[in-house]
Amino acid sequence: MTYQNTTTAVKVAYSVEFDRVETDMIRLVDGVRPPYPVFVSATPKLHQFGLGNLLMIRAPDLWNEMKEQKGLSNQATATQLASAATALREFGADILRGDFGSFDEIEARVRAAARDMEGITIWSPVPGDSTAIADTTAK
Repeated sequence: MTYQNTTTAVKVAYSVEFDRVETDMIRLVDGVRPPYPVFVSATPKLHQFGLGNLLMIRAPDLWNEMKEQKGLSNQATATQLASAATALREFGADILRGDFGSFDEIEARVRAAARDMEGITIWSPVPGDSTAIADTTAK
């Protein structure tokens, strides 16, 4: 689900992969949501960041609590949505109003993390043939 004003969108989605609700803040470009980048290094300007990226800077203790909230049951979802809404109001009000000054610092952190990754992660819903996985990883 996406909430949007003239400058900012907030996207809330179930993540089965991470067993949680994900909340992203998006800077609109000419009033529309830009495409989500596949490769951070190939994208000149990033416009979408997870709420956690903001909280790591402005409220790291709160982020440490929120990232432990897991599950997609009705109760778990309600808890995560309430936490995200409170955090957005308290620590992201400027972004919701269209002030994206903090996005530069967030972008620098995201790019640094992408540069510092020492490998790749392959997610598979079921365990696969170890030979096939090794062959794919080697490529």
